[in-house]
Amino acid sequence: IAHVWKIGEGGQLSKQQTLKHAEQVNCTMFSPDSLLLSTAAADGHVRVYEAGREWDELARLKGHSDEANSVSLACKGARVLLASASDDKTAAVWDLSSVAVALRVAQARAAKGGGGGGGAVPKAPAVAPETSVGDKGDMEGLD
Repeated sequence: IAHVWKIGEGGQLSKQQTLKHAEQVNCTMFSPDSLLLSTAAADGHVRVYEAGREWDELARLKGHSDEANSVSLACKGARVLLASASDDKTAAVWDLSSVAVALRVAQARAAKGGGGGGGAVPKAPAVAPETSVGDKGDMEGLD
């Protein structure tokens, strides 16, 4: 489980959202534009959520065979990249640009009062790692 907290006036904390996971969450990261929140979990999955009212899960990235233990997000223009690292001794870079574009379009439609779905973000197509760095054979003996 991952909890999202809001800091109010006077430093008061209030729980804004609970994001359920099958196993322990090892790392969380907001995108620089604060539109996305990503989590890395012990089940090897990296999840991407819309940061905001609904906290919809936009993508579940499955590319690690062991615990995912870190995530980092970078945005440049319309390009959104997520890097993840795992106990399987690999790092992966995921291109989330299509997810971010779908989110921005849905938010723009909702702001204009259109879109029919009340701003719901359509599920993005499966996202595959853009680049996988490291080979387990090259990492033998490193812990």
